[in-house]
Amino acid sequence: MLGLSIPALVITHLAGVRFGQTLFGHEKLYPQVLFAYWIVWPVKMWLMYAVMIIAWIHGCIGLYFWLRMKAFYQRAAPFLLGAAVLVPTLAMLGLYQGGRSVVDGDSVEWRAENLSPRQVGTPVEQAVLESIEEYFLIGYLGLLGLVLLARGARALNERRGGMITLSYGNGRTVRVPKGLSVLEASLRNNVPHASVCGGRARCSTCRIRIIGDYASLPQPSKREAFVLDRVGAGSDPAIRLACQLRPEADLSFFQIFLPQITAASLRTSGPSRIGEERYLVSMFVDMRGSTKLAEKTLAVRYGFHRQPLPRRGVAGRDRMRRTTEPVRRRRAIGAVRARCRPANRLPPGAQGGSHDRRQCRRAESVSQARSA
Repeated sequence: MLGLSIPALVITHLAGVRFGQTLFGHEKLYPQVLFAYWIVWPVKMWLMYAVMIIAWIHGCIGLYFWLRMKAFYQRAAPFLLGAAVLVPTLAMLGLYQGGRSVVDGDSVEWRAENLSPRQVGTPVEQAVLESIEEYFLIGYLGLLGLVLLARGARALNERRGGMITLSYGNGRTVRVPKGLSVLEASLRNNVPHASVCGGRARCSTCRIRIIGDYASLPQPSKREAFVLDRVGAGSDPAIRLACQLRPEADLSFFQIFLPQITAASLRTSGPSRIGEERYLVSMFVDMRGSTKLAEKTLAVRYGFHRQPLPRRGVAGRDRMRRTTEPVRRRRAIGAVRARCRPANRLPPGAQGGSHDRRQCRRAESVSQARSA
């Protein structure tokens, strides 16, 4: 509603300044505008304050939804809040100070200098601008009425298409038309539902667990499947995203996250830190040749230089040879320093093997030289 009220509030200023200049060549500047708002039509001064506050709040809401998923938002939030309060306050003080200066300087000479027909127009031109303002308000309010009528017609059409029942697992049930997502159904019926990203299939905080049969549900889209795989829930078909699931039959479920969850709480609590995207690098040292298997099943994006590691002997078997299996890499990040146990701490099957001890000393000397 804040956004819809802005055109109706700003049309007075737009018609008086912009349309006057375009249609009649008026040269209205701050003295003329402040004189009209503070002396001729004092009520328009309050309209200017209202449109300034509403437009600023509307913009801050949009910035909040955009920045709250960023990693730096938690640290920058106090400064952004200070700016959000300070900027409109200074703007209103400036408007008040300018209006008071016009009121204090009002005189016959000042009006003759600043209110000429070239600057503010003739009475006929002013009447034309006022009619434009009135017609705009009538047309704008009429369009809003048509939107409300269209919304009512859509609700009737949705009811004719069929209704389904959603059960939230806590005794709360709602009746909604088919085609709505679970999150949209919650918002429409004022049911609190966690959704940090606002239903854009990014944060996964709207996840639900289906109770009962889920075979009749539509298959997850590529975006939903990607988000579920990212949070480790892709293998469980009973877990779905409420913002993407559009059931066609009655559904029972319960919410995984509390409705009061926020992006800040997700960043500061919990080991998974859901709500903040990060790039991770996994490092492992393979001692039994499973790297080839991992290369076939895992996408290795970054790799590490690894030093040759000795193969220790195993009791009852032949001594295993030292092997090296390089990892595919796109960017060299660092080196893993290999440390070997002293000869007196090797496993029982390698106590008598001088070959293993020599390889350990050799690998450690190479690692120390490269790290230095």
